[in-house]
Amino acid sequence: MEGLYMNNLIKIDENKELGLVVSSRTVAEELGKQHKHVLESIYKLISDSTADISTLFILSEYQAVNGKMNKEYLLTKDGFTLYMFNIQGHNDFKMAYINRFNEMEQVIKENKIQLPSDPMEILELMFKANKKTDEKVEKIEAEVIDLKENQKLDAGEYNLVGKRVTQKVNETIKNYNLVNNRKVKKELYKELNTSINRITNISTRTQLKQKHFDDVMDFINSWTPSNATLYLVRQIDIEEMDGDLYANR
Repeated sequence: MEGLYMNNLIKIDENKELGLVVSSRTVAEELGKQHKHVLESIYKLISDSTADISTLFILSEYQAVNGKMNKEYLLTKDGFTLYMFNIQGHNDFKMAYINRFNEMEQVIKENKIQLPSDPMEILELMFKANKKTDEKVEKIEAEVIDLKENQKLDAGEYNLVGKRVTQKVNETIKNYNLVNNRKVKKELYKELNTSINRITNISTRTQLKQKHFDDVMDFINSWTPSNATLYLVRQIDIEEMDGDLYANR
């Protein structure tokens, strides 16, 4: 009986994503069961368990001889052990597969890689390793920079932007000899804030990020009101003057 489960007959696969697994089809074949019955048993085992054991039995598909895609489960070592100890008998089969799992895990763990004896081949391996390390470092640095630049402005920087906007509005009123009142300031604030939002592609000033700060400050410093806005605020000046004249009559 033992000879039936020699290592060269035991079908365990190394899956790149899942590690060592055995197909439910292999289990059915070795136990002399119909595959659909093994599938039903595994499904019941998953459904009845109070713990989440879905990672031990990974639902997959295989292509049958007729080209149809059929369902199977890929059992990890723990999944295989759990399944086997929920059925009666087959002790030799259980132990043969568990031992094979252990052997394959050990080989992978030891990772027995033979270094080439040729010095040039060794240098080539070292060069490839260094290149991969450099690429990883560059990727990490890029991610750190991106993370930093996409952080929102801290309170101090945010207040500084607001303060500079106020200063710029007051400077504009003075430079263009505009009436210093609420209506004029409202129009100037509206255009300046709208322009800041447009150049940074945001909806409100609270969405400003670290990467925007320098550009926004430079923009505010060089900003001048558009002709349309100047026309509006000067109309306000005229209306204010007319109002004062009418009140003094």
